[in-house]
Amino acid sequence: MRFCTDVETLIESLYLGYVELLDMIIFFQENTRPIEETCK
Repeated sequence: MRFCTDVETLIESLYLGYVELLDMIIFFQENTRPIEETCK
């Protein structure tokens, strides 16, 4: 039972980290778009 809860916690933390990473990538891409447009 201890192993099962550890795996669930690990998967949950990996999933949360993955979602945060995706949010950062989307946020970064949205912020860099105006800069690229003004440089043209």
